Amino acid sequence: MPVDLNTYFAGGFERKKATPQFLTNLCKEVLTNKATVELDSRVVKSLYSVDLPQCTGGRFHDLSGYESFKYKIPQYNDYTALTDKWFLERPFGAIPYGERVADAVEEVAKNQGIFSSYQANAKSKQVSDGLLNGELTLLNGDKIKFNKKATHDIAAAKKYSDSSAKIVDELMKGCQLIVDDGKVADCEFHFISNGSVTNPILLNDEVQKLAKRMDGIDRVAIGMPVEKCPGASLSGHLVGDGFTIYIWSFKGGFTVPTGYKFAGEGTTQRFIPDDRAILLPKNHDLTMFYGGLVTCPNMSPNMQDVFNSIQIIKAKEYAYCYPKANAGTTTLEHGVKAAPLFVPTNPDGYVSYSNLM
Repeated sequence: MPVDLNTYFAGGFERKKATPQFLTNLCKEVLTNKATVELDSRVVKSLYSVDLPQCTGGRFHDLSGYESFKYKIPQYNDYTALTDKWFLERPFGAIPYGERVADAVEEVAKNQGIFSSYQANAKSKQVSDGLLNGELTLLNGDKIKFNKKATHDIAAAKKYSDSSAKIVDELMKGCQLIVDDGKVADCEFHFISNGSVTNPILLNDEVQKLAKRMDGIDRVAIGMPVEKCPGASLSGHLVGDGFTIYIWSFKGGFTVPTGYKFAGEGTTQRFIPDDRAILLPKNHDLTMFYGGLVTCPNMSPNMQDVFNSIQIIKAKEYAYCYPKANAGTTTLEHGVKAAPLFVPTNPDGYVSYSNLM
């Protein structure tokens, strides 16, 4: 019978949980029961119906051009090495959970804030890379490509700091691409940058003619109300060619980890670089998939019950505590397992911008 560890997690995990981030809040979350997910990676372009012979009782649908891809959900492992000592000593006040269990739980709870930050940044980086570049690069060098069209990255003809830049034309072009290619029935869009291009856009002469700034914006009706957008600010909106575009600034950033041969290790970077931006429809279709739980068959039955209990409890948080046996039972590696994979379910349903500054 698994041990109920709710008493420990109710305080430790919730108190140290990382602050939600703007980009990941755009995604709906789906927990799978396996490590791969198969998705339609292009909207159907040639769907049509023709009459079938009499008495067949239906119509035929041609799905030519229909593409489906299978994505493997990556595994992110952050752990703390725990020796037998951790499981044989009992911290003060932890008697209800026995000698070995209590300290392992205490160790996980103590480090959960760090793990949660790692996971939050990893997820935001995935969303940023997926939308801006159309692919993700995993720690082991593997690349996951999302079939993004080259035409869905719009390079600005002139820097947006140039007063003669045709900003409105390029923004409306992006909206039209999403409607035409993505088959999106939407007339409201969100333009998201890190704020460096916000003032040049809002001060542009052409934009000024169409801009409504903050007048008349119903913050609840736009799909991303302020209370659900920590770290981002709504700067205004403009209307033209039948489209409404909300201008957002998101300055969220992260420090590049060292020791992994990443470019710019140790430096602080923005999730959205200075010269880039993202355009999404109001009813965007972004999903964050999470892999199924894992267990370790090498554990003793009692300890397996304990760790299974931890996994079940944390499934709701998408942070999985897991054990790993090393050299028999001499060393256990115990920590948090997160397996997120961001997927733009409709790769034609968004546009990125470059060369803005």
